[in-house]
Amino acid sequence: MEVKVSGIVYSISERSPEEMNGNIGLANFNTQEIWINYSASPQTKMIAHWHEIVHIIERAYGVHMSEEQVTIFTHGLVSFLRDNPGIVGQINNV
Repeated sequence: MEVKVSGIVYSISERSPEEMNGNIGLANFNTQEIWINYSASPQTKMIAHWHEIVHIIERAYGVHMSEEQVTIFTHGLVSFLRDNPGIVGQINNV
């Protein structure tokens, strides 16, 4: 899987708990990679994907969010998208 942020493509892959060193997700800006711990539950993996994407966006645009701010924003974003499943398509077609 891949995502593009500000013109840069980031690959997303699942890694072993050993490779993750106790982390659920990691974003590497220098290698354009996002790693997700494959031993996490599906719900935790989904949150981790969005969390790392938010990190990439905030870094790409110089927002400088704390880890707590990234976590809060991620949970708000995921909640919004789940509560409004068709909203992205609707807004894109305005």
